[in-house]
Amino acid sequence: MKWKNAMIFGLFAIAGLGYTYWPSPDPMKKYQMVAAPVPADRQQDLNRLMKAVMEFCRDGQYQTLEKAFGISPQERLICKETEGADPVEASLEVLRSHASELRWSDYEMNSYEKNPKQFEVNAKTRDGKKTLRFSFRAQGKAYRLLSIAEV
Repeated sequence: MKWKNAMIFGLFAIAGLGYTYWPSPDPMKKYQMVAAPVPADRQQDLNRLMKAVMEFCRDGQYQTLEKAFGISPQERLICKETEGADPVEASLEVLRSHASELRWSDYEMNSYEKNPKQFEVNAKTRDGKKTLRFSFRAQGKAYRLLSIAEV
C-alpha cells in the first residue's frame, strides 16, 4: 500500500512540475499590441484632440496640456521618486522641442485589437526624419493623454 501511495504521489509531483515548466508557444503573444483601424467616430474625436493640442502648443498653453494627462501632482511626485522622472514633464519637453517642426495636418492613427480604448497618433516632422507618438486612452466620452514620445 505504501508503495502505491508513493508511486501516485511521485506521478502527481512529476505532472505538476511538467505543467509548471512546460513552455508555452509564445508567452508574450497575448501582450503584443496589434494595430487595428480606428473607428470613424473615434477618428473624429482624435482629430479634434490633435487640433486642440496644436492650438495649445501654438499659444504656449502647456499647463492646460498637463491637465489632459489626468495625473494628480501626488501621482507625478510618486513617479518622479520611483522612476526618476516626471512622465508629464518628460512628455511635454519632447513636445516643446518638436512642436514647431511637426506637420499637424498629416498624421497616422492606430487602435489596438486587444485594447480598443487605447489609441496612438503618429505625427511626423516636416523633414520626415522624426516621428512623435501621442498616446490616448478613451474613458467614456473623455480622453486622457498618456504620453508623448519621440519614436
